[in-house]
Amino acid sequence: MLPLGMDIQNLLIDVQRGSKTQRKTITIIDPERLPEFFKALDIDPDLSDEAKAFIATALSGGCRVSEVLSLRRADYSLTKKEALVKCLKKKTEKVSKKTGKVLKINKVYRKFPLHSVAIKYLEIVQKDVRHFGKVFTLDRKQLWLILSLKFGGHFCPHSLRHSHISERLHKRGENIAKVADVMQIDFDTVGSYNHTNPKKVNDGYWD
Repeated sequence: MLPLGMDIQNLLIDVQRGSKTQRKTITIIDPERLPEFFKALDIDPDLSDEAKAFIATALSGGCRVSEVLSLRRADYSLTKKEALVKCLKKKTEKVSKKTGKVLKINKVYRKFPLHSVAIKYLEIVQKDVRHFGKVFTLDRKQLWLILSLKFGGHFCPHSLRHSHISERLHKRGENIAKVADVMQIDFDTVGSYNHTNPKKVNDGYWD
């Protein structure tokens, strides 16, 4: 159970995935309840500081698991007023129209602001990490286990990405084209995260 008497079912919702995958149902955070989720995450006694740092960072930017786990200390800067993460995007291949050969792609990053809870726990877990060292020691299997035990069987690391994009589309009122541009992912991918009906528009970023 989440602290302060919060019922986890009031913060999470089950939705149907738009793509044809083995997991037809996925649990996400209600787009209207993200501020409450961050607060509950901050004071949750069951999760480690590293787990909290991962969840808050992934949720801040709608990151894939590998994007967060590959973060190095040099990839972000933390201040009270501004905290940006430089996150390596998923590898893509381009084929030359002239030669038909696969072209080498330079590393491409996207930047996004961090929620204050992410800043708090990144500051804790980075203390003994060198400048170019990896911040997280957790692996994918450990994360699956932690999140499924804490939030239920349909909640997985990718639920954080679904939750972030759903919040952008519905609570912030952004359209699919804008989200695709900001997150540097294709239009159809963003559309597949369009789970819930719009409720209201909120122009504040984390208000």
